[in-house]
Amino acid sequence: MFTFSQQEQTAQIIRKMVRAAQTTAYAGDWITETDTTRTWQKIYQDSTGKRFIQYILPLSLLGREIVQIPPAIYIRRKGTPKFRKRADLFQDRLFSGPSSDQQLDLLFRNYDVSLTKGRKFLGRKTRLLAFNPRTKDRAGIKVLLDQKTDLPLHIEKLSISGKIIQRSYFKNLLIGPVLDPALFTILPGQIDSARAVRCRTFTTVESLQKEVSFAIYLPRWTPDGFRLKTIRLIQFHKKNVVHFIYFDGLSTLSLFERKAKMSLRKKKPPAPGFHKGFLEYRKNRGRLRLILVGDVDSASMEKMLGLPGSKTISSESSRKIVFLVGFVVIALVIMIQFLSRKGSGRRGS
Repeated sequence: MFTFSQQEQTAQIIRKMVRAAQTTAYAGDWITETDTTRTWQKIYQDSTGKRFIQYILPLSLLGREIVQIPPAIYIRRKGTPKFRKRADLFQDRLFSGPSSDQQLDLLFRNYDVSLTKGRKFLGRKTRLLAFNPRTKDRAGIKVLLDQKTDLPLHIEKLSISGKIIQRSYFKNLLIGPVLDPALFTILPGQIDSARAVRCRTFTTVESLQKEVSFAIYLPRWTPDGFRLKTIRLIQFHKKNVVHFIYFDGLSTLSLFERKAKMSLRKKKPPAPGFHKGFLEYRKNRGRLRLILVGDVDSASMEKMLGLPGSKTISSESSRKIVFLVGFVVIALVIMIQFLSRKGSGRRGS
């Protein structure tokens, strides 16, 4: 078990890791491998956190360049290959780990964290930061940190059984290069406006509900230790996708919601399976398409999407409208009956 001083020391290392990943200027190849996939990106980042990404693999993305300038992600026109819809455009956990005291407190409640001497990697001395979950329903993670800069160099994600299900690491890394500012500049004609991915963050589900035409599903149950961290709206190809991010200090659960496509044939969603190192679970709820991606087991995912959801603003509003319409109809019926009785009374007199 950690003493207070050991935990605080480890917390400082984690803060430095997150800061280094976001503010270290570097250029290098970032490779991510699973049992079935391998992606290769050339990443250039300046000291302000702007990142330019060029996909090398898979081949379907050759010639596409991506510029990440929050809050939008742009895809530059270059060549003719078709852009893959499922491309992972959002920042990896490497660049968005726990940093606040509240997040770190959540991390230490859900994980046993150890810091030991690591092996040499890319000719650099490292420290090994290991996160072992306290429950058996989620993945563990091991990170090799550069001893000099605290930049994550190598990340392994472990399954519940301890098997490596995803490995991400740098290759040909150059720290502190002088980068041309034009690399991060978007010129007129370089992008297709329909290709811009825009993300808007909201503070409440109620405020987000006003921006979409479908009733949002909010799970009543989440795996132990997870808290709702981010509420946002993704606008991609002029379509709205609701995105909830649940966080337990390290692992994430991303719930995506959008309108389901109309089809005469009912297609059964595929069974839960791994995609880019994350377990993915899909479910249709009426006209709503739900996709849950994260680091917990399939039983927890099924329970999270299987229970009835919380009431939404849309459903509440519809109930109020129905009640109001019913009240008006009853009032009109009473008024008509009253007027008809009054008229018949006058004729009788």
